[in-house]
Amino acid sequence: MNHLETTYSIKHPFGTTIVIFSFTIQIFLQVYLMFNSDNVFIYVLTSLTIFMCFFLVVMFIKRLLMKPKWIHFKSESLTIYNNEVHAADIEIIYIQGYFWQSIGVKLHNKKYVTTNLHFSFHKDKDSGVITLMEWTRHNKVKVKYGQVKNLF
Repeated sequence: MNHLETTYSIKHPFGTTIVIFSFTIQIFLQVYLMFNSDNVFIYVLTSLTIFMCFFLVVMFIKRLLMKPKWIHFKSESLTIYNNEVHAADIEIIYIQGYFWQSIGVKLHNKKYVTTNLHFSFHKDKDSGVITLMEWTRHNKVKVKYGQVKNLF
């Protein structure tokens, strides 16, 4: 079997749970502010903020529960969380961290790494990163060690 035709188990980076926790705290703070204010403007503003935070929490929880959680290396493409990405569409791959590596795939004409292309290897972390590096060399995709630039 070709080493570029392999599959690894992946998970969402640790930061996702921190974002869920932060938005949940924000919801509780906004509810407290809403019930302790007599101003109609603050009531409307906090209601909109609560709705937005609740929507984001639900979105991130749904993302955590997504299945299957695999990355499949093919000769000219990657399949991440059931999203196939061709090597020609990838501008750069970011690798953040040392012990708990977070990997982001940034596409051409995108300002940030989208959440469905941001992952960490679940098992076989070292061999997964080695396979990723071999795949990037084979497809001439740039790799940068540093912060993964995403919205959350």
